[in-house]
Amino acid sequence: TLNAFGKIDIVVNNGGIFTGSPIHETNDKDWDTIMNTNIRSAFQLTKRVLPHMIERKVGVFIHISSIAGLIAIPGVAAYNVSKGALLQFSRSIAMEYGPLGIRSNAVCPGLVKTEMTEELMKDDALMTEWSKDYPIGRFGLPEDIASACLYLASDESSFVTGVALPVDGGFTAH
Repeated sequence: TLNAFGKIDIVVNNGGIFTGSPIHETNDKDWDTIMNTNIRSAFQLTKRVLPHMIERKVGVFIHISSIAGLIAIPGVAAYNVSKGALLQFSRSIAMEYGPLGIRSNAVCPGLVKTEMTEELMKDDALMTEWSKDYPIGRFGLPEDIASACLYLASDESSFVTGVALPVDGGFTAH
């Protein structure tokens, strides 16, 4: 990106995987894979981009976390922990680099219709049950998350940093 455009203004960290198992059935390999993908990759990308943003005294990080970073969802402890860590990482960036003009926020989607959730969403009984937890009456769309990111990337949010923005159809309201 630096070679092509000469600068990096905005980083959207959207790397992530979802797998689940009860804690006592989670093996080290699965735990490490989730942590490496969901949090370590964000750390690696951020530490490579920060020097450029520090030099320019401007930049925005947007981390795609999850409602699982805000609340514990049973049966997916490794995922919960990875997304909670991503929230704290985002807040740490906001606190450390805010004085240098760098903002960092997280978007916390609820269930969104994507390739990652395609198989899960084929379970009609499960989707009917889960839909009761979404006061707005539907699951999210990629466009819902993109709109939140667009706001956080824009100057309209120049006074917003260190937040975790739920985009979840009201799931976390109860």
